[in-house]
Amino acid sequence: MLFSSQRLDEGRLRGLESHLRYRMCLRTHSAPESKMVLDTPDAYLLPFLPGLGYLKVDTTTYVQFRAALASAPYREPAESPVDTPAEVRAFDAASSAAWGTADATAPVVRSEQSRTELQVVIDRLVVAHSEAPPVHQVWLPPLPSAQPLDAILEGGPFWEAEPRRQGLSVPLGTVDRPTEQRTDPLELDFAGAGGHLAIVGAPRTGKSTILRTLVASFAWRYTPAEAQFYAIDLGGGLLGALAGAPHVGGVAGKLGREAVQRVVRQLRAEIEDREETFRALGVESMEAIRAIRGQAQPPEGADLPDTFLIVDGWEAFKREFEELHREVEQLAADGLNFGVHVVVTANRWAEIRPALLDNLGVRLELHLNDAIDSIVSKAAQGSLPADIPGRGITREGLHFQAALPRVDGKAETEGATTALEAMLAETATRWQSEPAEPIRLLPRELDPADLPAPSTGGIAIGLEERRLEPVHVDLEGGDPHFLVFGDSGSGKSSLLRLLARGIAGLWSAEEAQLVVVDTRRSLVDLAGGDHLLAYAGTQPAVAEAVGEVARIAGERLPSAGVSAAGLQPSEWEGPRIYVLFDDYDLVAGPGSSPLAPLADLLPLGRDIGLHLVLTRRVAGTARAGYEQVFQRVREIGSPGLLMAGDRGEGPLLSGERASPQPPGRGLLVRRGEPSVLVQAALAASERSGVSGEARRAALSGAADRERPPL
Repeated sequence: MLFSSQRLDEGRLRGLESHLRYRMCLRTHSAPESKMVLDTPDAYLLPFLPGLGYLKVDTTTYVQFRAALASAPYREPAESPVDTPAEVRAFDAASSAAWGTADATAPVVRSEQSRTELQVVIDRLVVAHSEAPPVHQVWLPPLPSAQPLDAILEGGPFWEAEPRRQGLSVPLGTVDRPTEQRTDPLELDFAGAGGHLAIVGAPRTGKSTILRTLVASFAWRYTPAEAQFYAIDLGGGLLGALAGAPHVGGVAGKLGREAVQRVVRQLRAEIEDREETFRALGVESMEAIRAIRGQAQPPEGADLPDTFLIVDGWEAFKREFEELHREVEQLAADGLNFGVHVVVTANRWAEIRPALLDNLGVRLELHLNDAIDSIVSKAAQGSLPADIPGRGITREGLHFQAALPRVDGKAETEGATTALEAMLAETATRWQSEPAEPIRLLPRELDPADLPAPSTGGIAIGLEERRLEPVHVDLEGGDPHFLVFGDSGSGKSSLLRLLARGIAGLWSAEEAQLVVVDTRRSLVDLAGGDHLLAYAGTQPAVAEAVGEVARIAGERLPSAGVSAAGLQPSEWEGPRIYVLFDDYDLVAGPGSSPLAPLADLLPLGRDIGLHLVLTRRVAGTARAGYEQVFQRVREIGSPGLLMAGDRGEGPLLSGERASPQPPGRGLLVRRGEPSVLVQAALAASERSGVSGEARRAALSGAADRERPPL
């Protein structure tokens, strides 16, 4: 073994010093250093001549030497006649000016400054021993700065692979294993405990490109029936090129807030559906589903693909979608057993909370701005080049180079997007079955004609976001009261109109009567019909109508001293009374309420046929929380719809807050059930408002109808 150093550190040679037989010492900085090597200070006393030193072999040899210079520029001498003696010239003042210049008869000497004598020797040795086997190379060539994906792919695409590939692993790049003197493909296995992936690196280190390579590698190896992707692109917009793949259900950006929210909740619903499917099939994990899926005729419902949620820019995701990042953490905690995987990118590890980071089994660390932020190895992080995108270290501290998302054999970043789109277009052409299910978005506008007719199961008010199925409000068989929160223009008055028409279509006038309280005259079209018990638009009319309802409902209460059989609610006769109160906040004060006569009757609403649907603005709800009637309705656990409003007003129902929403959109909150986003139906005439002629006609007769019938 050969060792060389400028200074001799005696402590570092402990255990090796007795084995060092040959010692060569050039001039040292001090006499003690010479003594440590030669046992004499002779090397310190050497003159300043490069290559001059002492050679000591055991105790038998001790000689001074001058090393030959091998790095000097190589000069190739020209041949000169041997029998021509050199010319002897006299030296005088006249010839001193030409001293050192070449003579015309002197031999020509050519100099090659670009090559040294050592390089010439090596070149000649290569030629002389060209047929000899090369010496084993201890160090492999460095990792390439760029490489195409097809350089590491093994086998053909999925449409040529027979039988289908098992497992869920894909190559992503090349990893260097110096201790084993080899390089291997960087294979990521998502079928085991490492089913989630985190990619962390400074800006412009290739995080988004690695995500594109990941999807391209899956699209090459597996069918859309085996792997599907949903991406949230909050980085540089590079993930938009993935939208053309049949494996990709959708790519949502920062501007598509609804799509971002929808894709997260769609995957949460997917986990719940798969839990029921696993129970029906009698399987315990996704590994069993993958085994069943590979059969020639899998059982019905077993064709469940592995689904990936990609979030490019985790810090921006937390900042823009505060209410969603904890749901993604829950996806990572629960989804692995059901084939739902999470892939996130971040600039620093500190941006990822431990609740999520602990579940991310596979971690790739690219170059960081500060090596101290590394959670793998500060030394390995410090050795990463900052100017090579895609270069990073694995969780074991090994260097890797990610591949470019292209299979055309070109290791160039220019044109990579075009090559990726061409590859994904070919996969779309080859796949003839159903592609990945697109992101299911609620419609911006929903016509009541698109909803099912009212039935005994309730009145359909809109579509819910999880499965885009109709959602019903059942005031008779479920909770008797319903709350609607929403600021101006949110569609709460239209919801009352929809419920009124549903009640009229479901029950006859002898079975149901409506009391409409409309202080802003936005429901004047309901001021008529056989089902109307009272229409009130002024405070005196409201007080008179509420008093009449309180009288009718009070008569249905059982009297004192009746038997247990007399307490059954089926004993009273008459129609059910539905009080539709719009804009309750306009008439209710801190200490008074027009509905005060009904406060003690509301908890018994189902038993006496009394139902209240109350709407109010979100603004000011915190101050009105102690109002008697409003507090009583919330205390009995009435469900409600939280439409557009300010989150700063705090929790409204079951800890849920209002948020900015388009017209008709709201969060349906029910006791004992998870909250779900709903798009309520709005008719075309309701979206544009009642026509001026119809409004004037309705207002002209509204005053005559502002009294309850006796």
